Amino acid sequence: MHRKGAFWGLPGSWLIIACALLSLVCWGILAGLYWLPDYYDIPAFSLDKLPGYSASPTFRLTVVLFVALALFYSLGLWAIVRATRSQPLTRSIKLVLALWIVGGGVAMLFMYPITALDVFTYLTVLKGPYFYGQNPYLVTVAMRPNDPWTAFDFVPGNPALYGPGWLSMSALPALFINWNDLLSGLFALKGFNLLLLALTGVIIARYQDDPSKRWLAAWVFLANPLVLFEGVGNGHNDIYAVVALAGAMLALKRRSVLVLPLLALSISVKFLTVILVPLFAVPLLAERWGWRKLAVGAGLALLVAVGVTAPFWAGGEMLSGLMDSAENYYQFPGSSILLMAYAYLQQSGASGDSAMLLLPMLTVPVVLTCGWTAWRYLRGGSFTLAAVAMLLVALQFLTRYCQWYLLFPLLFVALDRERIGTTMLTVVMALNLIWYPVIVWAFFDSGLPQMGIQWLGVAFLTAPTLALVGWWAWREGGLSGLWRRRRALVSAPAVPGEEPAAPRDEPGQEEGE
Repeated sequence: MHRKGAFWGLPGSWLIIACALLSLVCWGILAGLYWLPDYYDIPAFSLDKLPGYSASPTFRLTVVLFVALALFYSLGLWAIVRATRSQPLTRSIKLVLALWIVGGGVAMLFMYPITALDVFTYLTVLKGPYFYGQNPYLVTVAMRPNDPWTAFDFVPGNPALYGPGWLSMSALPALFINWNDLLSGLFALKGFNLLLLALTGVIIARYQDDPSKRWLAAWVFLANPLVLFEGVGNGHNDIYAVVALAGAMLALKRRSVLVLPLLALSISVKFLTVILVPLFAVPLLAERWGWRKLAVGAGLALLVAVGVTAPFWAGGEMLSGLMDSAENYYQFPGSSILLMAYAYLQQSGASGDSAMLLLPMLTVPVVLTCGWTAWRYLRGGSFTLAAVAMLLVALQFLTRYCQWYLLFPLLFVALDRERIGTTMLTVVMALNLIWYPVIVWAFFDSGLPQMGIQWLGVAFLTAPTLALVGWWAWREGGLSGLWRRRRALVSAPAVPGEEPAAPRDEPGQEEGE
């Protein structure tokens, strides 16, 4: 017999089903508010173009939907985790979870990208090599003024900012694009992202040692509102790098030579993931993979790098194009310690040379975090947790911190949710999803000065993010153990002629926890 409240063979199933249905309703309403075929041909339309801004009924309904999606996902996660402590997921509940994912993904496929116009830039950039036969690192979109798509690119004068791996991988969705029909391009890129998300879910499931946890692990990532909204709704190309990084993690776990080529592919799409190279190097070298296997992996990684770069290399001119785009990268809005410091220097009248010193200075905490996490991994710590900490710190100190960058740490959370915990997952997801309407209100209705908006971002996003990293450093990173050892040494009574005994870890606690 099942306990009271059981339904479909799993205690508390009613809450899981309710959260799934309510989430699907929210996704449907959101897609209906911003139906892609209705808005795609309006250049630069976005959430901040709604008449009345935060006073608009559509805007306020969007806020309610964002909050509701975050709430239903968090409640659903709590209910699933609680229910599966006593028994595995039933077939019926697995069907509910699958519909939860598919319904949200399809809704985002038909939704206009209301908070980021990057997908339009992707299309205008891709039109260069796949329609005009031009190198996007040498020929900018602005050089095609008569092309009707040029009006939809918000940085037409910049060479392609994205890595050559993205350009090469985009050859597949480009086959399905009618280059005279913008809507077909949007559906092609968003649909390809949806397929890559599904592949990422399969890899996450295969990563789990316990087969009974595979469904939950995949659902944690695929049903995440921020993942669906950024990966499919806004159509960000970070998904290309995420699926390659997920494959690299699975290859690392299985000691496969594919770990290095997959990591190289991820870096060639999104240069941000290069921050993980030192962490990946630790198990490759410390666990004695063998020089022959490492040499084969390095050779395959070189082949990947050459393969995706060669079509656009142009005698090294590709690097010049990337550098030109990188110079404009930090001029775009965002919320990070780097941009906060940059804005402060500009307000203080500092020279451009002084501002350029920010990046090497802010690299220091990232390097320290890399060293600390690598050391903790060697002491028995969690690889995935170390990767999350490194990424979150790097996002704050080295980038302008865009919400879609969080797809990378959220991937690692899904790979090892039990070790990392649900707090980091739900808090980071909710705050960053709600940030979109908050920033629109701050810019247009709050009356805050520019620095005031920067401080709002610090309070709303930076402080909670770094607090979570600090919590990890205390609980899992060894700081609590150091504190216990110090207290034990200080409080232990001295015995004449006898050395004080070294403190022991608590029973049942592993080294480093």
